[in-house]
Amino acid sequence: MTRFARTSVAGAAIAAFALLALPSAVSAQVQGRGGDPAFIAEIAEAAAVLDATTPMTVDPITTLTNVISRGTEVIYDMAIDPAIPRDRLEALHFAAQAHNQRNLCADTDAGNLIRMGASMRHRYSDRQGLLFETLITTCPPAAIPIS
Repeated sequence: MTRFARTSVAGAAIAAFALLALPSAVSAQVQGRGGDPAFIAEIAEAAAVLDATTPMTVDPITTLTNVISRGTEVIYDMAIDPAIPRDRLEALHFAAQAHNQRNLCADTDAGNLIRMGASMRHRYSDRQGLLFETLITTCPPAAIPIS
């Protein structure tokens, strides 16, 4: 089953389409699978599924243009138009990093995937080139429901 999650940087007018298609086999019992060839293949397949949907408008100024995987890393290329003033980049980078971390880890599928050893990189560019990147490599342990 394919699931997509969308995240955005609140108040910064930047968004990141922040999750890839996940196999339904992601279970509640999460263990590190970073070196597992089957896990790497699942990530590559999911990235290819999402890449087939590009370009995808994320918000009025952001478009997801490309999704690739490199081992256990999923890389999302985000095009921003119109250009962001250079004096705002540091604040936007900080906000995007915090927002992507919070939303990816709060999403059950993305959080589990990261806990299993995946990482998610978002590369934000405009017509002049790369502006900044965010990288999510860890999430806090998932909450266990109390019954």
